[in-house]
Amino acid sequence: MRSSRKALAHLASHGTPPDRETAKKISVGLEDSLEQFNKEVIPYLTIGGTEIQFVYGANGRGKTHYLLSLEELARNKGFVTARIDCSIGGTPFQSLEATYRMIANALRPPPATELDQTIGVSSIIRSALGDSTEQPVDQILSRLQNAKYLCPEVRNLALTYGQGFVKDQFTDRMADQIEYLLSGAQGRLITISSLYKMDKSLPRPLGRLTSRNSANWLRSLLSLPHALGYPGLILLFDETERVMHSLSASARQAQLAHIRNIVDYCALGAFNGCLILYAAADDFVESARRDLDALAQRIEPPSLLNGEWPSSIRSVWTDLDDLTTPSTNDPRFFELLSDRIVDLGVEAGLSTQGVRALKPALSRSAVRAANSPTSSVVREFVKNAASLVLTEVPRNG
Repeated sequence: MRSSRKALAHLASHGTPPDRETAKKISVGLEDSLEQFNKEVIPYLTIGGTEIQFVYGANGRGKTHYLLSLEELARNKGFVTARIDCSIGGTPFQSLEATYRMIANALRPPPATELDQTIGVSSIIRSALGDSTEQPVDQILSRLQNAKYLCPEVRNLALTYGQGFVKDQFTDRMADQIEYLLSGAQGRLITISSLYKMDKSLPRPLGRLTSRNSANWLRSLLSLPHALGYPGLILLFDETERVMHSLSASARQAQLAHIRNIVDYCALGAFNGCLILYAAADDFVESARRDLDALAQRIEPPSLLNGEWPSSIRSVWTDLDDLTTPSTNDPRFFELLSDRIVDLGVEAGLSTQGVRALKPALSRSAVRAANSPTSSVVREFVKNAASLVLTEVPRNG
């Protein structure tokens, strides 16, 4: 009951779900898209496919909710996930080195194989090798050793760490140093020669993340979950519009150039079993045209020239409204959404009488929201509905 009340309080304050579980509980209109994602995209990634999708919508439209819903689905299917929240000041595409570090430290094993609550690249290696029910350890290590789409340095670091974990032969110092190199961290002097002095049997070459090798390391990192025997990786970039709008023109152009490189890598199949979802503001293409038209040319659909947008979940540039049924200009969407929020209230102790008292106000609010010209209408509706429900929930709920 307390967790439900906390979820309601977060919704009332922010208008976005605090976690994947809450996103699943209040999800509305995405059922068909999630089912299509499950039937089409998941199998494609599992056999080693690569995709990138830009999901655009106005601030407050529900992009975070969409990403959280997909993350929940992917984790339940055994995928490694990484969600990069750019609203906290992160600029993941400032450089490919920065991108590597942010992803490496955000990788999260799926619940079915997670041994602990840690996150990061070393945690997905431990989890893959610590659960022998799916694949034998020797088979995973052999697959990792023969993964030709991983650059030698990343492959050998991961293999060294995995073998040390399985055989329990590492000293704490050795494990710590390999983890540090895998994460791409800076600030500590670790020489490769010192590692070979500690253990002459280590594979060669080992290495560290640099500006020169960052592209190869990033491609390897995104393919690593598939090499470890997971179905793949779902990589989610959220609140990206806040980062882009705060940058200078030159810094924005540099970030767009790195995103263009990621798009090109996907087109060339440079990753294995990886889907990148980039939540963008609805003016992202216009910004790309202004600062780096080469990116806009890669992601905007030809039908845009005719004033039309595609509705396919597999499109590179996808309007969130096209993935939502009923649409947000239909009162039924907001009625269903208010029902989900009321259900949270019931979990938090909302009485039957309280539900009846809320219904008229929520119904009127649903009609107003469906006819509202405000771009952030979904977020505002969630905040208002959650606030109304909280007024009827007992304080000890």
